[in-house]
Amino acid sequence: MSDAKLKTDALNELDCLHMGYEAAAGGRLSDKYRDPDDQNRDAIPSEFELLSMDATTKSKERLFNDLQYHLLPALHLHLTSISRILTPSYLCARFEGITKRVLGIHLETERMIDSIRSHINLLCPVESIPKALHRDDDQHHKQFKSFRLRSLRAQFAQVSRLIFFMLREAYSILKDLIIRPETNYSSPYLSEVIVEVFDYINCTIECLKGSELDIVQCFWRLELKKFVHKVSHIRLFVVDIGYSIKDHQRYGVSNGEAPTQMLVYESSIQLANVATTLVKLSNLFFAKLSTRGINRKRLAYSTEMSSQQIESLAEFIGKVEDDIDRLIGLIGFAYEGTIDDLAELSQDLVNIALKLKSRFDLPLHLILLHLLPLVPDTDPGSPTRSYYKDWFATWNTQRILATENFINLAKSLKNNP
Repeated sequence: MSDAKLKTDALNELDCLHMGYEAAAGGRLSDKYRDPDDQNRDAIPSEFELLSMDATTKSKERLFNDLQYHLLPALHLHLTSISRILTPSYLCARFEGITKRVLGIHLETERMIDSIRSHINLLCPVESIPKALHRDDDQHHKQFKSFRLRSLRAQFAQVSRLIFFMLREAYSILKDLIIRPETNYSSPYLSEVIVEVFDYINCTIECLKGSELDIVQCFWRLELKKFVHKVSHIRLFVVDIGYSIKDHQRYGVSNGEAPTQMLVYESSIQLANVATTLVKLSNLFFAKLSTRGINRKRLAYSTEMSSQQIESLAEFIGKVEDDIDRLIGLIGFAYEGTIDDLAELSQDLVNIALKLKSRFDLPLHLILLHLLPLVPDTDPGSPTRSYYKDWFATWNTQRILATENFINLAKSLKNNP
């Protein structure tokens, strides 16, 4: 093959890649690209055409089934194809014609996204989403509570965003290989995005088939990973304070440091230790509601909670995270001595500890009232309702005691001279 022919092929490939990249960045590939082997393919129907194409889409239950059993699994399959053909081993062995394959998958993915969005718009029209809170009177709407439907829309919005980011990364990789075929391909983001998009597809499916607790835990999953890091962070913090105490004992007096600095160090390390207990107790609470605990066997599909109450369960983990971060930050201020007014710092620590304590009051009430009764009281091989009732009572007692201990230590700060 001549050099001229090679350059022409490369330009054609690059043109195709540029077209695909632009579409993934916000356009529509279906408006620009037709598979040359299928010129008679019908044009992609618009979202509004899809709404009236099939009478079965007027049934919400049928829409649920279409999404759960057909459209979302098919989308997952197409994205799996992209992830497979972008592996280094596949690219090295079968690079020829791969751009056309990716464009074809992109086009079909775009069609699927259109169809899924149309289904979701029928289930949860944009105009039906008020700026106010979720409904507080839909306890008996079963699978059609506003929380479930809006969660479905929110989770798939993340899927769409990540898919087009994934496609842009794919086109960038292919472009680099065409321009510089001798280099090894690498993408620092692609593998992470692929995992994340599959996670969000699974969460979208959970919004259709899962219990209300399953959906709540879709909102918890990213936050839960942070608890382990928070405990590690506090432990390292305690170690640092320990070194500072040793340095103070060895050099502090000769360097002219105030003798009260030792008291501040000691108070800081005590506060950090109790804060570690509070973080662990918070983590235990969420873990006990997970598939390792009360949700190890799927609970009933719906409860008598309103959408507003379910939303409060979904969102409070973020508020707990914020309170814990604030708590750790204030302890750091005490240790570093960046706040001169210890009385003010003491009161801030007390306030945030009380706020953290209050975060769990409503969720605990909802769990005991609505979720715990769904657990069988006789189930061979699994913890019973009585076990969980006793566990939450013990956990709550430990939480209250740890909070009181922290508050007493925080109050002692202002007594340091």
